[in-house]
Amino acid sequence: MVLKFFEVTRLPDQEFDREAMMELFGKNAFMIGYDFALRTTILAVDERSDGAARLGLVVPGMELSDAKGYGDKVERILLLSVFREAETMHPTTFSDVFSLRLGSGFLGFVFRPLGIDEIGKSKKLVEGLLEKKVVRETLSVLNGSVMSRMSNSQQRDTFSGSEERMLLAEILESLNLAVLSGMHVYEIYAVIIGPEALEEYTREKLFVMDSVALSTRLRDWPFEKMPRSLPVGIGSAKNFVNFYGVRGLAYSLKTAQAEGGGAIKIGTFLEDGVHDTGEEVRVDPSLLNLGFVLTGLPGSGKTMEAMSVIDSVLSEKKGTRVVVLAPTDEWDGFALDHGMHLVKIYQDGVPINFFRCAEGVDASVFYEDLAMLISSSSDAGPYRNPMEKCLLNAFKNVYHGDEREPDPVLVYKEIEEAVIRLHAKRTNVGVKYTKHGENIRSALENLRSIIRRPEYSSRKGIRIEDVAESGVVFNISGVSNKIKPSIYALLLNQAYTLANAYDTNGDDDLRLLVCLEESQTILGQRGSAAVEDLTYRIQDFRKKGVGLVLLTHNADDIDDRIRRLCQLKLYLKQSPDAADAAAGDLMFTYADNETVARKLKHLDSRTGAFGYLVKKGREKVACDSVFLRTADYGPHPEMKYDAEDTPLTEEYMKINSIERPALIDAKLRIEIRAEPDSREMKLKGLSIGIYYLLEPVVRFDVASLHGGVAAARLVNSRVYDACLENASGRILSSSSFTASGNTKIKFIL
Repeated sequence: MVLKFFEVTRLPDQEFDREAMMELFGKNAFMIGYDFALRTTILAVDERSDGAARLGLVVPGMELSDAKGYGDKVERILLLSVFREAETMHPTTFSDVFSLRLGSGFLGFVFRPLGIDEIGKSKKLVEGLLEKKVVRETLSVLNGSVMSRMSNSQQRDTFSGSEERMLLAEILESLNLAVLSGMHVYEIYAVIIGPEALEEYTREKLFVMDSVALSTRLRDWPFEKMPRSLPVGIGSAKNFVNFYGVRGLAYSLKTAQAEGGGAIKIGTFLEDGVHDTGEEVRVDPSLLNLGFVLTGLPGSGKTMEAMSVIDSVLSEKKGTRVVVLAPTDEWDGFALDHGMHLVKIYQDGVPINFFRCAEGVDASVFYEDLAMLISSSSDAGPYRNPMEKCLLNAFKNVYHGDEREPDPVLVYKEIEEAVIRLHAKRTNVGVKYTKHGENIRSALENLRSIIRRPEYSSRKGIRIEDVAESGVVFNISGVSNKIKPSIYALLLNQAYTLANAYDTNGDDDLRLLVCLEESQTILGQRGSAAVEDLTYRIQDFRKKGVGLVLLTHNADDIDDRIRRLCQLKLYLKQSPDAADAAAGDLMFTYADNETVARKLKHLDSRTGAFGYLVKKGREKVACDSVFLRTADYGPHPEMKYDAEDTPLTEEYMKINSIERPALIDAKLRIEIRAEPDSREMKLKGLSIGIYYLLEPVVRFDVASLHGGVAAARLVNSRVYDACLENASGRILSSSSFTASGNTKIKFIL
């Protein structure tokens, strides 16, 4: 017989049916051993047997990997035929072998099943041994001598309680039990390669009947040279089946069968939480309107799963708009391969007017959402509500009449004026802010930083309703962690704009899908206005046909109210402190929360617990949660992006005459004029500062100007502030201008 070797990489965390495992190999011998050099358990089976392939079905959670090349080397192998009483065996009987501190060697046990004829012969042999003893003792009693009777009686008592008789009796009992139950009978051999300490250890633990030493390959099993052995039933033999050195544990638990169907593939069903059946778990696209929370620690596979879901949505080709906010560049290839727009925030210079309100949307609803999201994403702390009021006050003035695409710089100036109106007062030397005013202006720094960038201070930019038609991925990897919440807020409000434009007849349709990676960036703060707002929006999204996919690292990264409202949940590996919260969100009829939480803490990548519903007609029916292996996403060959193609966003900008902001060498003609009643104008010590959203761009002395002309590198068509200041920095006069090749700036003293 030629053996095939496997490394046992994973075991169930709970006790499993060893008899069922042994029966799986049928009439084929097998071996279980521990390699001290590799520090792993090895399973060897007859290469003609398919038992190893079916092992995961019988022992849920057991996993094997092919140990190619193992057992090919010629070794000195010591074979011992062994036995030990079942009642003295324990799963940890051989666990102290590790105290030998061996760095090499192999200790294993071979189980050779006997045929029917062999079992019969062995049974007769054992019965004969017991019978001969009894007969000899019975005849000796008939000698008639009192002394003889006393001697023979003592002899019988000694044998009836001896280890020899108990050994034979147990062997016979196990044989009878195996025969009556139709189960296998085995000969058991210890296999030792390496240090003498292993032989000494084995002889201490077991009753050794015979031994043979061979020089051969472990792969070539020499049954014809095996030492004599006593047969035992499977009830006794199973106690020798142990898997030491297997570090990986598969946490299994009973689950309901997977249900459902639809176009969106979520993964494949894991029976008992460990065995991949290959049975696909799918949901209807419209169920995404109920909200989908997808969580998992880094590397658990949540991004690939989200890609698989969106790939399925796009494959449906039913006109679903898709907006993805991605904090890394992982989505870049996905966007290009699927013919989506790819916008790299802070990197590609694509113009976006975050203050633009799309057609068909109530402007007041737009700016109220915008004020709420900006204030929620700021660092205003207890001043968040006053900040939101300032924003609303400013936006009311901005979005008057038909204004839907205001100049971002003018919008911010209006915000500054609102802060002054509500939390400051003007003096003859400037503006004096209250504590609230100072904190609000400080919290607005992120917004100022964004608008200061030329591409986000343009009145004209890409339109969210246009780019979402083909799908759009916003890559935010180039944004610092400090600014990222504000970028999320501005982009999320654009997505909300799309949602607001839909009617309420979309319950059975998926019109728009919004995917937020690292959604805790904007939704992680308990009690924030953004969280409060979303708890109401999710309920409205269902009727409008708007799907929301929220990705986080752990279930408790986002408010539990949002998690409760989202009725699709896929929880991949969770951190220990978040596992209990995740387990509480799921519904397992056959397992308690403690068991589920333990499972969630020990998941491999691409495996997770799925809480879901199925659509039956017009009904949505809640199902028991199941464990699944996530979809193995890979781009379709026909979708592969051709590097020579013009990116979709570039083509769109060209068609719609949207240009990236350009720097120009602006010629500034300075005119300083005094009022008739002012004193004689003195230019010495005066300077002119050019500011863009309170940040100085360039400064020059008035006395150094030649013919009143200055040059500055400015962004074409952007609004700047010019301030005439004295030597102490006091502003004497100010003026706003739009940058162009030739600009006139007038100061009046």
